[in-house]
Amino acid sequence: MDRFIKADYHTHTVNSHGKGTIEENVVKAIERGMEVIAITDHGFGQPFAGITPKKFESMKDQVAALREKYKNIKIMLGVEANIINKKGDVDLTEEQIKEMDIILSGYHLTATEWKIPALFNMVCPALLWKMGHISKAQIEKNTKTYLDMLDRYPIDVVTHPGYLLSLDYKTFGKACAELGTYVEISTRHEMPSKEGLLELLDTDCKFIINSDAHELDQIGRVDYALNLIEELKIQDRVVNYNSSEIKLRSKS
Repeated sequence: MDRFIKADYHTHTVNSHGKGTIEENVVKAIERGMEVIAITDHGFGQPFAGITPKKFESMKDQVAALREKYKNIKIMLGVEANIINKKGDVDLTEEQIKEMDIILSGYHLTATEWKIPALFNMVCPALLWKMGHISKAQIEKNTKTYLDMLDRYPIDVVTHPGYLLSLDYKTFGKACAELGTYVEISTRHEMPSKEGLLELLDTDCKFIINSDAHELDQIGRVDYALNLIEELKIQDRVVNYNSSEIKLRSKS
């Protein structure tokens, strides 16, 4: 039996490298009885797969029109920003942040800042992660990058934490709890793993489950996350398990 969440705060469209238009994403969410859908295409610094300022202006107009057309669902427009270097910089300006309804951020290999230090400190560890080579020293560096990002930007959700860049989950989770940033349990990337989630449970952080949908059929589908949180009986730690209401750090 198919199960869909009430609110999916991480979906992509043709404006980055998803398959559906904004309206198609919205219609699919309505068909699945959802109450909230967020359009969160890849950030401005991601070559080929990211949005552009011009494209974002068009997206704002589209969302405004769709809110009038479909009043039975809340449509949010945000971004999945990219961590671009070890200092924790992301590919968003202060003005762009103000225009967003929700701010997500994570690490994507292709969005790394094209400078030697970033390539050495971000790309090389990510490639080693893919080969299973992860050192304690690198985990500490990765974690500091995420903490610096969280300290400097009002990130609402950290996407697929631990993917490509392994983290000290306890230190990371404590920072998220203190700042009011949600930790995503990602079905698309199956991150964090069960072991990582158990470490995060030793902190007071709150979780959010999202599809990270790139295709229409994926919208609202979070099987990996649902199975994991129900196995561990941590439904009360997941803000959108039974609800569509969340508190956004970027709007507080």
